[in-house]
Amino acid sequence: MNVNALLEKQQLECTEGLNHLLIHIEASTISGIKNFRIDLSLPEGISALKNLNNWPENERHEVTIPEIHEDTDLIFELVTEGELPLGQLFIDVTSSYVLHGKLIKCKKHISLMIVSEEMSDQIVVDSEIVSRVAKLKNDFKQESEQYSFVILPAIRLITANGMYHLCHLFYHRMPNNVPINDNPIYHSIPPV
Repeated sequence: MNVNALLEKQQLECTEGLNHLLIHIEASTISGIKNFRIDLSLPEGISALKNLNNWPENERHEVTIPEIHEDTDLIFELVTEGELPLGQLFIDVTSSYVLHGKLIKCKKHISLMIVSEEMSDQIVVDSEIVSRVAKLKNDFKQESEQYSFVILPAIRLITANGMYHLCHLFYHRMPNNVPINDNPIYHSIPPV
């Protein structure tokens, strides 16, 4: 299993910097790989937003992919928190998986230079990563625009003992505005 980790920019502005980390996982011809995990270790002053691919991850940006059957990309947005001192930092990307009951780990160190704001126009950008990020964001935007919820006004449901609940009905609609089913989902507010 081969894992490559690449930065969109090898240099990052010391304040209000934005970068993308692409982790490309090549599908292995070896069968039996389970619980593939990527773990990010970021230097102080740099944080990652949730991965753009929407793979499940925890608060420490550990992403677990139960099985990998094809090449997979994982993209994180990295941002600077406050002003960072100029110089070299390292991002660690650790991949691990279980193969035939044995845990396999691999760690990669990625160098990142923090530069002054004045040098921001000289930073070289990897156009392939830029296009992958743009395509992923566009695909996600189109997918999210296809679905919507229709919320109907609240209604009162009166129980046998005379108490009532306020209920909110809503339908989850598909792109062509046809309800998924005819059963409304309701959210009930405790009796008053």
